[in-house]
Amino acid sequence: MRKKIPTSVVGELQDYFCDTRVTCGSVACVVTGNTDYAWHHLNHRKSDNHLSNIVPLIQNLNKNLDIAKDHVKYLDPRLECNHLEGIGQTAFWLDGQVARAFGCARIGYYIAQYKRYPFSEQLKWAGQALYYARHKPNYQMIEQLLVDTIIKPLTQNNGPVQKEVIRSLLQEFETLLTLGGDTKAAVSLSEYSRSALPPMTLSNMLGQSEEEHTRHGALHDARLGGAAHFSSVCGFRRSAVAQSLHLRAQRPRDQRRCRWTYVLLVVSGGNRNSL
Repeated sequence: MRKKIPTSVVGELQDYFCDTRVTCGSVACVVTGNTDYAWHHLNHRKSDNHLSNIVPLIQNLNKNLDIAKDHVKYLDPRLECNHLEGIGQTAFWLDGQVARAFGCARIGYYIAQYKRYPFSEQLKWAGQALYYARHKPNYQMIEQLLVDTIIKPLTQNNGPVQKEVIRSLLQEFETLLTLGGDTKAAVSLSEYSRSALPPMTLSNMLGQSEEEHTRHGALHDARLGGAAHFSSVCGFRRSAVAQSLHLRAQRPRDQRRCRWTYVLLVVSGGNRNSL
């Protein structure tokens, strides 16, 4: 007999995914908007009831994801990454439905894995989910996202990562530091990011050779291999990647007043400086 999701967790999920456009809004499938939904465990481990691991889906899509995990050719077209991206953008920018956009991004993260998309693409979806999550902050959920979809994969995967994806993640970290009240750290990280990964300008690109343009262009892979290359490009030592994105939080009972303190330790040239 499958163990049920704890009542307290279900309550938190319902509060998070309810339709905020109306008073006492109901929960609906993040893909179809249908209110006849079931809770889906994204990593397919029914005992993992972390908030970041569960989204509301209609039963057909719920079952389809279970099948597509091992037989991706049977994936429902409504669960294709480009379709999920469109739903998420509409939900976020037009409807103000942050939780729905977040749910679509979380599903996209796993679809990218089922389809064996490049590691860089998987990280892009992780960053997108983090972006949506901080607009409707649940601090426990944000921590789970950071650890499970960004920090651990970076330390374990040697796949290439595009510079733009790295830059986007660092910008998210800067924002989280700011939201946590540590503006000094955010400014310091921003300055470091700009020096380590300067943005490409039109004049920069026009002044490059064709080979350099190909190497640095936004649509081309920068061939930055996983944790090792992420470490190199950002000034991190490989052995200190996990520590370099270290996170800590204060958690009072009233989570709405919870102030997070994010500590990112930048390791450069063997010297560790606390931002």
